[in-house]
Amino acid sequence: MACGCPSASLRVLLGATIWAMGVGGASVESQMGVGGASVESQMGVGGASVESQMGVAGALVKEHRTTSKEQEYLEEEYHVDESRTAAGVDLENNDLLASLLRMQKVLSGIEGCDTRLQHLWRDVTAQRLTLERLQEEVFLQMDRHAKIQFEHPTRQKCPEPFQVGGGGCFYHPQRVKKTWAAARYSCGKLGADLAHPANITSFRDYITTVVSGDWGFFFLGARADPKQEFPVYRWLDGRIFGGEGRKSSESLTVDGDFCVVMLPHSWQEFEHKHCETSKGWYVCEVKVKNLTQ
Repeated sequence: MACGCPSASLRVLLGATIWAMGVGGASVESQMGVGGASVESQMGVGGASVESQMGVAGALVKEHRTTSKEQEYLEEEYHVDESRTAAGVDLENNDLLASLLRMQKVLSGIEGCDTRLQHLWRDVTAQRLTLERLQEEVFLQMDRHAKIQFEHPTRQKCPEPFQVGGGGCFYHPQRVKKTWAAARYSCGKLGADLAHPANITSFRDYITTVVSGDWGFFFLGARADPKQEFPVYRWLDGRIFGGEGRKSSESLTVDGDFCVVMLPHSWQEFEHKHCETSKGWYVCEVKVKNLTQ
């Protein structure tokens, strides 16, 4: 993942370089000193060779002309040049070390990729929890509305694209699979809710007319609340879901499956699936006053 920030390995490499500069400065200086002596030695050998070419007599005359005072001056000048060379090497090393230390200080103030990812994951988790709370609040409001509509329907007739059948007013989006929550939101956009029929036998007859040849299941408007100490399955209007089919009255299982589905290819029996990870077909329902088939 390219996040445009220095990695931890870069910081480690920089620290190792700084340490090497601090320890290796003396070594560099000693190597420069040894190199200077070597150069001087080579120059001495070269000078002797030149003097030999000039002749032995010329060399002897030059030797006599060089007084002891001049010799001391030359030796002093040599030691000064040697000190300047060593000081120049130290100055370059110090400048480089200072630059590296400044770079390390700058990098230490910049967030690394690992830190940014941790902050991003923390924010995503917080937003997810907030959305879950908002979703539960919306569903509670929809549950209250479903109870009112079940007891006192306000619609006078079944609207399109809903159809009367199976003891109610239903609509099934063909070949569309969603999670339980997404399916309920889709129904809500139509002014309806997930199917929570009053007559299960008639609703089974309706399912046989809309089921396709594909294998799958239908989400229904019934689930259990996992936050309860003894969760039970209930329809969205508050009625206890029980007695309608196999596994219809058992408590919430330990694996977290708490949404009711109908298995159209298994005699329209009921099962429970995970609400968030499972995707299935669904049926929407609108409660209609004095509905006649």
